[in-house]
Amino acid sequence: MFDFVRTHQRWLQVVLLLLILPAFVLTGVATFNSGSGSADTVAQVGTRQITQREFAARYQKMVEAARAQAGENFDASMFQKPETQAAFLTQLVNEALIEDMMATGKMTATDNEVAQALAKMQGMPKNAQGEIDVPAYQAILAQQGLTQAQHQQGVRADLVKGQLAPAYSALSLPVSTEFMKRFFANARTVEIKPVDLTPYMAKADVNATQVQAYYEQNKTQFATPDLFDVEYTLVPMTGAGAVSVTDDDIKSVFGKDATAAQLDKVRKDPTQMKVVIEKVVMKKRAAEIDAQVNKSPQDLAAVAKAFNTSVQKVARLTRNVEANTPTLFKDTKVREAILNGTQAESKAIAPVMALDSGELLVARVSAYQAAGTRSFDEVKAEIEQQLRREAAVKLASDEAQKALGGLSASASIGAAQSVSWLVNDKVSQAVALKAMSLPAKNFPALAVVSDKDSVSLIRVLNEQPLPAAQMDLVSQWAQSNWVGAADNLAFNAYMSALRERMGAKMYPERIKLTAQ
Repeated sequence: MFDFVRTHQRWLQVVLLLLILPAFVLTGVATFNSGSGSADTVAQVGTRQITQREFAARYQKMVEAARAQAGENFDASMFQKPETQAAFLTQLVNEALIEDMMATGKMTATDNEVAQALAKMQGMPKNAQGEIDVPAYQAILAQQGLTQAQHQQGVRADLVKGQLAPAYSALSLPVSTEFMKRFFANARTVEIKPVDLTPYMAKADVNATQVQAYYEQNKTQFATPDLFDVEYTLVPMTGAGAVSVTDDDIKSVFGKDATAAQLDKVRKDPTQMKVVIEKVVMKKRAAEIDAQVNKSPQDLAAVAKAFNTSVQKVARLTRNVEANTPTLFKDTKVREAILNGTQAESKAIAPVMALDSGELLVARVSAYQAAGTRSFDEVKAEIEQQLRREAAVKLASDEAQKALGGLSASASIGAAQSVSWLVNDKVSQAVALKAMSLPAKNFPALAVVSDKDSVSLIRVLNEQPLPAAQMDLVSQWAQSNWVGAADNLAFNAYMSALRERMGAKMYPERIKLTAQ
């Protein structure tokens, strides 16, 4: 039933951000100060100072996490906006306030509460006894640049934040589900006439100094992650050519006195056989593989030949899931087992790993390229083209804006199509936002729309309600999504008052990030 909403989920989230971000930023900016503190300080809570360097490092880490999560849909321009950076600064100050309350004993969470939260954490590695697998847990944290103590302090802070919920959950908020339903209720008929940028590209003036300056100021844009080429083979635990399950294997799991009838019953029960395979057969098969690996620690082809399997390869694998990451390597545990440890550096075969598919994964890193930054020579043509296009967009937009006064909104400029907050894929985000934001009382109306790559003249003719079936789906979406949005708004409103009471100071004008 929600296929339509799922299809347009990205657009719906953009619109929700438009609703939330102004309130989020307002609650942050309300306590901004200027004119005090060292020039390197972007915020201060008591004696705790947040420097430009710390802010830049933590902001970049947040951006990279967002990039990994969004994959090919990542929009770097969102993180270059001053309001986004100011909102993140507000978040850091909120964290500092909570840390201060914990340090002074005003609020805290017990060690037992932290332990319970860790045990319930999704993805937390567990041992056979159901307890936290500490070495595996520490390995995951190391990959994120965290120690066990740092992570647990963060968990403690989250628990303290949860204790604040009764204080802010009763706040009266200016936006409601009904408002969101009304906000999404209409569509508009629009005509679009793209502006040809070709003549403006020829006029755009970009020199070598600008290209070099852009590279120096935006090096993070050209950062490359660790890249791994991996070869692997999948060895079945049972089946043709694999380890057979003996009666003794079954008895080692279900009791040495098991009768023939009981053994036969186990063999016919897939669930019980799975237990035998996991507890006994897997160890046997893994031992056979280890014996072969010991003969040739870097020769995966020899392992594949010994077990009658084939060697497969994946190139340019990263530590994070990307849009093109093969399904097998989307599992965090699989990537960590292969890409971490000394065997990755030596290109030796990693420890054998059991998969849910009933196979054993045998893999090795065959090539490695360390994280770095693409050289200026590699990207200068790309930068020049980008700057030239940006300059052409500005020239075209300025000229179109000047010509707008001499055009009549009564004359058609193209084929009519429907646009709403639930826009179709043929309409850019910039066109949709502009078309939906123009005052309806002025229709028909003309406007110039530009983004980083294009300029268009649009003519908005009229407004009409969405079809009832679509509106029902949007209403359900608004109802389910407003709960989390309302909670975030209320928390930020509460923290705004707390920042003012605690004398927190913020200097967003000192942030010197230009791009991510």
